[in-house]
Order: sequence, then C-alpha cells, then structure tokens
Amino acid sequence: MGESPNGAPQDVWSPAARFGFRLAFAYLILYNFPFPLYYIPGAYRVLSWHQPLLHKVVPWVGSHVLRLKTPITNFSYGSGDKTYDYVLMLCFVVTALAVALVWSLADRRRANYESMYGWLRIYVRFVLGTALVGYGGAKLFPSQFPRPAFFTLTEPFGQASPMGLLWTFMGISRPYSFFAGAAEFVSGVLLFVPWTEILGALLGATVMVNVVALNFCYDVAVKLYSLHLLLMCLFVGWPGIAKIFSLLVLKRGAEPPTNAPLFRRTTWNKAFVTIQVVFGLFVAGTSLDNVRKQTAQAQNSTYGLPFSGFWAVDDFEVDGTASTNFSSEVPQWNQFVMDSPYVILVQGKGGFRQLYHWSTDADKKSLTLSRADNGADVVLGVDRPTPDTLILKGLWHSHALEVHLHRAETPTFPLMTRGFHWISEFPFNR
Repeated sequence: MGESPNGAPQDVWSPAARFGFRLAFAYLILYNFPFPLYYIPGAYRVLSWHQPLLHKVVPWVGSHVLRLKTPITNFSYGSGDKTYDYVLMLCFVVTALAVALVWSLADRRRANYESMYGWLRIYVRFVLGTALVGYGGAKLFPSQFPRPAFFTLTEPFGQASPMGLLWTFMGISRPYSFFAGAAEFVSGVLLFVPWTEILGALLGATVMVNVVALNFCYDVAVKLYSLHLLLMCLFVGWPGIAKIFSLLVLKRGAEPPTNAPLFRRTTWNKAFVTIQVVFGLFVAGTSLDNVRKQTAQAQNSTYGLPFSGFWAVDDFEVDGTASTNFSSEVPQWNQFVMDSPYVILVQGKGGFRQLYHWSTDADKKSLTLSRADNGADVVLGVDRPTPDTLILKGLWHSHALEVHLHRAETPTFPLMTRGFHWISEFPFNR
C-alpha cells in the first residue's frame, strides 16, 4: 500500500498496469509536445529547436533504419498522413518503449502512479479540449467548411475527390455544420472543467467516432490525428466507461468516478481547479475569437474581389481575329468566373475547363494567371469601360489575346436553393 497526497491508502498496481502507464505517459507527452508551451508569450524562441530537430531525425530514420526507397522531403502541414507522420509516430512509439523500459528498471519499487495519472489526465484533457473547441469553432463559423464556390458546383460529379465531396456535403448546409461544430465545441468546454470531464470525454468520443469514420471513408488526410484524438477521449473517459459498463451490462450499482486529490491541502486543490476553469475559458474564448477573425477576413477578401462574378464572353480574338479553332494553342473561352480569392475558373468550347491561381496589381489594371501558358504566368491588361463590362488583353503562347466580357447572372443550383421542407409529397432525390 502507498499513500495519496491526502494521506489515504492506495492500491498496488500490477506490473503490467505500471508498465502500461509508463508507456502511455511517455508516448502522450512525446506526441502532444510542445502543448501547452506555445501559449506562453515568447516560448517560441525556446522551442525553435523542436521542429528542425524532428525534420532531421525522421528523414534519417526513414533512410538508414527503414531503408525507404523515396527520401522523406515533405514537411508541409497540408496533410497529416504523410510518410513523415507515420515515421514520426514510429519514432515516438520506439522512444516511449525505451523510456518505459528504463523507467521500469529504475523505479521497480513504486506501488502505483495515481498522482502522475491524475496529472496526465489533466494534460490530456486540455490537449483534447483545445483541439475540440478549435475544430468546433471552425464549424460554428463557416471557416472549415465554407459554401462551395462556383467551380466546385460546376465540376462533373464524378471528377470530385472523396474529400472534396465531403467538404461540399458539409459546406452546403450551415445548420448541419453548426450542429457538428456545437457538439465538438461543447465537449471541449466540458473537458476543461474537472466536474464534467467524464461527460466531455464521452461526448467527445461519440463525436470523434463519426469524424474518424468520415476521415477513413472519405480519404481525408487527418486519419492519424483524428484517431489519436479518439483514443485520448477514451483514455480520459475510461473511468466513466467502466462505470457505465458495470451498471448497464454487469447490473452492478457503482458510485460516480472520482479522482484522487492532486495536493495534500484542500485550498491548493480548489485553487488548481479554478486555474483549470479559467485557462479553459481563455482557450475556448481565444479559439472562437481567432476563428471569427479568420472568417471575417475570408469574407472580406471574397467581397473585395476585383472582378467578382460570372462573366460571359462576347468577343474572343487571337491575333486580331475571332478564334474558331477549338484546338488552337490559345484555349477559347466562353465563361470567366471569379468567386474565390484564390482561383479563377475559365471555361470554354470543346470542353475546356481550367482553374488558375490569380493575382492583381494595386490599381487593378492587370490580372496574372499563374502557370497558364505551358507553366508560365500570363499577364493580362484589364480595361473596365463600365462596372458590368470587362476587356482583357495580353500574350498567351506568343499570341495576342483580347477578350470582351459582360457580367451575367450567376446560374443557380438546386443543391444550394432547395432548402428545407417539412412536407414533401414526393422525395426530391436527383
């Protein structure tokens, strides 16, 4: 028997339980580091070594230990399921095993780790809470799943990727996206409060089961991270899961799960609970405010598009003559659509359809389409005689291009206009 911080006797854990805790403790710290240090002002200067070190170690392990045929060079954050991420996870597992073995040899006489388990639960609770309020806030505001742009709505259905289809599915329904975000956000807030941590973990696990299923079934490149979040929800919620199993399956009554006090003094425990609640409210509020600002910035950038709207082509001239050659080196346009701050959609006869990243000068007198001409940028001069007419001139594949356009009404789509109906005499299934 050992003693807890309040002097109460404690049970002796089995060797397997102690080793499992050491392994879990080491892995969870390695995986979630440097949380929460980046909330400390100026901490980024101390942590500047962390990512560069991993970017050296992981490729070395891939090349010299795993003998991967392709070197690991992709460190971008666009995907969470890169080769880099899998090798990094393997490094964490091996390191955690080594730490657990050394720790087991050096601390063989320890009866249990109840106090450290309590601290680890708090750490994981706040990792989870921060992630869930972040993802939830991004759905409460249309940040993660914005309304689909025109180029998405006009894309041939079969050409969409599974991930793109999921993004469209979420983006067309603000109520559903809001509902999903509210479930994530509420579970995150509940995790910040010690009295509701079990409820938050169980709600979070329920939410994350669906998220993991979507990520795996629609090939969303966040499979590893979402699976870790689910497992951490189960880790925090396990005492509650055990009690529910005992009550509903084994038909045994049980007291609500309780945690051992972290400090000997009651006032210290109360003060630490207050700190947790205040920090949780700070994280939740900061997350919501950041998403609100990002959403407002994205909306402002959309409203401020220089040539926003749906433009129909009146005249399309190449080298001074109207182009009728569909196989010309210069693609023939009939539609020009700008409803995104990132890309322009150009469509034309003969099935031509292309997205181009764009930029414009401060005076909006020129428009640059990235990699439009055999990989080279095309710079088009812009003349706007009236708000609803546009003339674009420039060189494309060494040919003089001049396009006259007028603003047209953007087509509507049942996907965006159908709405909700309490009464449906017949299902509107197309």
